[in-house]
This record gives sequence, C-alpha cells and structure tokens, in this order.
Amino acid sequence: MDRRERCVRQVVQAVAELHRVGVVHRDLHPDNIALSPPARELIDQFLTRPPLEHEVIRKSGKPTPALLPRHVTEPENIGYGSVDIKLLDFGYAFRPTDGVAYSRDFFAPGTPPAPELLGTTKMIRPLRAK
Repeated sequence: MDRRERCVRQVVQAVAELHRVGVVHRDLHPDNIALSPPARELIDQFLTRPPLEHEVIRKSGKPTPALLPRHVTEPENIGYGSVDIKLLDFGYAFRPTDGVAYSRDFFAPGTPPAPELLGTTKMIRPLRAK
C-alpha cells in the first residue's frame, strides 16, 4: 500500500479509536502526527558516505563574496521508517458531554471550526474564568 494512503488510514483509525473511548482530539493537524524514523541501516549508510557537494559559481564567473558559501551540499531524503504513525499533542483533547453544543471558539486556534450542534442552547467554555 502506498505510504501516504497508509498514513492517512492510520490517522483515521487513531481518531476513530479516540472517539470510541470518548475523547475528542480537538487540534488535529500535520504537526501533531509523527512518522517513524528511518531504519538504522539507512542512517548508517547516509552517514558513511560524503554528501554530494557543488561549487557555487556566479553567472559572471567571479568568485562568491566572502559572506556567501563557496560550496553547498545537496540535501538527501532518506525517508521515514515503516512503523505506524503516532498521534500527538492532546493538550486540547476533551471528553464531550452528551447534549452539549460546543462553539467554534472552544476548539484550538487555527483549526477549522467545528459545526455547531443543533437542538440545544447550552454552551460550554471551560477555559473562560467564572
């Protein structure tokens, strides 16, 4: 299975499992999903060979100014491991109360607002001082 498809499937499964035990994550975004590191063999292989290096040549042919590098290395993607993803950052997680509507300002800033629930007027704002 394609790695992206597997990661998306695992995120959906993780969120479904949280919901099954009654927890809403409330701040789900790519920074809160951790991928496993690459295999140790790939890291060792990457570290044992010298990086691909390029000399910086200006269009005019003149040497680069002292402030700029004379050589640059090419970044190399050694990928991620094949282990499952990890869902992180439960600082905004909560257990919802049946029959309670949560307004969009109850959720983490920067996340898409949750749809308002219909049929109730009771609103919760636990982070507000009473």
